Amino acid sequence: MKRHINSILLLVVLLVQASCINNLLDYPATTKISADTFWETTEDAEKGVNAVYNAMRNAFGLFYRLDCYPNADLVYFQNANSQSITSDYWNKCYASINRANNAIVQLRRMQSEAVTEKDLNLLKRYEGEVRFIRALHYALMIDLYGDVQYLDHVPTQEEAYSIARTPITQVRDFIMEDYDYAISVLPDSYESSDDQGRATKVAAYAFKGKLELFWACWKKNGRPEVDNFQQSESEAKEYYEKAIGNFKEVMKPAYNLQLFKDGAPGEYVNPNYLQLFTLENEKCSEVIFSIQYGGPNIGQGEEFVKIFGNRSVLNGWANMQPTNYLVNLYQSTKTGDYVEPVVLNKNQNLTNGSANPKTYEGRDYRMRGTIVWNGQKMRTITPDGMTIGDSVPFMFGNKNGYLDYNDSRTGYMFRKFVRQYAGYSRSNGPQDFYLMRLPDVWLMYCEAMNELYGPSDELFTLIDKIRGRGKLPALNREKFKTKETFFGAVKQERAVEFVAEGQRFFDLRRWRLAEKVWDYPNGRELRSTLNDFIQDQYKNATDRTFPRYYIYNIPEDERVLNPNLTQNKPWL
Repeated sequence: MKRHINSILLLVVLLVQASCINNLLDYPATTKISADTFWETTEDAEKGVNAVYNAMRNAFGLFYRLDCYPNADLVYFQNANSQSITSDYWNKCYASINRANNAIVQLRRMQSEAVTEKDLNLLKRYEGEVRFIRALHYALMIDLYGDVQYLDHVPTQEEAYSIARTPITQVRDFIMEDYDYAISVLPDSYESSDDQGRATKVAAYAFKGKLELFWACWKKNGRPEVDNFQQSESEAKEYYEKAIGNFKEVMKPAYNLQLFKDGAPGEYVNPNYLQLFTLENEKCSEVIFSIQYGGPNIGQGEEFVKIFGNRSVLNGWANMQPTNYLVNLYQSTKTGDYVEPVVLNKNQNLTNGSANPKTYEGRDYRMRGTIVWNGQKMRTITPDGMTIGDSVPFMFGNKNGYLDYNDSRTGYMFRKFVRQYAGYSRSNGPQDFYLMRLPDVWLMYCEAMNELYGPSDELFTLIDKIRGRGKLPALNREKFKTKETFFGAVKQERAVEFVAEGQRFFDLRRWRLAEKVWDYPNGRELRSTLNDFIQDQYKNATDRTFPRYYIYNIPEDERVLNPNLTQNKPWL
């Protein structure tokens, strides 16, 4: 915690609003000033709260990386360092939490001094926003690390060096208190476009339900890596029921949430699923909460193209790459079922061969909105982001006259998150990163309801709406009539709907499915579309391998500074 002490004692605020504002956090460079002389007016408070939103990018803005750690499943991340990721989340979460705690202290002081009821209510709303953000960070931390140090204030240096980990159950209760407070003071939505992107009552209900669902899964499936954590069938049922209640609240017609373009698939060449992840549609009613970005030239931009794109488009790195395991999940628009797995082979004419462009015809439209395979085209864009060129095809193994895929290895590239419009450089993108969308709520609701009561017409209808945007036929209700088979349908939709949105990693953990995915103890190989070897995945796994997947290690440098900070059992 030592590295955070200085930033804890100083409030980082965003002072000067830029002339080109896309989102509420689109402010230029930060300035450090004394908190005691800054938090005086409601305008000061707004800027201070915006600084807390800004800090969220540190942990949640790179959420997509978690789809690839510590081993690639549906997405491969080249040049990955999983150890640095585990430390990153610990440090970045506490940096944000400390900023939130400082803001809460100042907001409460301002509330006690408020002259008008209008100002008092506004300051309470700001506190609700900040407590919502604090809750998000702590929910992430107990998922990653189990017991964590809980702080609801700015610690002294002595406290920072000595505070022990708080049991996960207590941290959960504190998180729930933050969500409940947010629900009590936040609006359903915001009238002003300047406030779009702020936390709402709906978002608080959604994330509270998500934590309750995760807690139910942990109680059902176990978390033996967490000290003193006991499975409990009765507690699992209790939390499934609580989650259902909060998801039902989000789904009320009064909030007017709906799938983008009502779930219509759109045209295959430009499916609506692809359009959802563009600047013009980031504020649609499907998006419940997101990390805000804006550009250009104000230091508030995203770098998705750098990570997901290719050299021909804004000089991207193509570090994030879809795998053949993901490709095999996309179902047929004709049958609604899986097709035969692709055959990894160099022959571009081989029937069902991975190098053959015809292999991918007639699949879920979301595949076209997510992946680029042999023969698929993208428009080139110059590195400065100002000039769009011709549409150029991709051909793995050949860059001459084709898209330059850098040194990516799987044979697939991303289309999702890769800009195809001009005006923004590689590191100044304006696209928000979605943390909660309506399909997430629907699928979590389906999961919880199915667990307690089994499939129903209501649940089939919700899943069919999500599948509809991929132009897939409705589920065969006879085939998916049991709890087990319907849960399989939920898993399938979560896998393809939220590719590279940071959901897969957490799903596999709460369902305790890592051993099944990676075929314990034999493991599996990751290979390219040309059948070239990329890496072994959990081959000859030891008894300690998968427990380490289910819980991160406490950073050792933090434990050196604080002797009361214990280590998680699988990492001893």
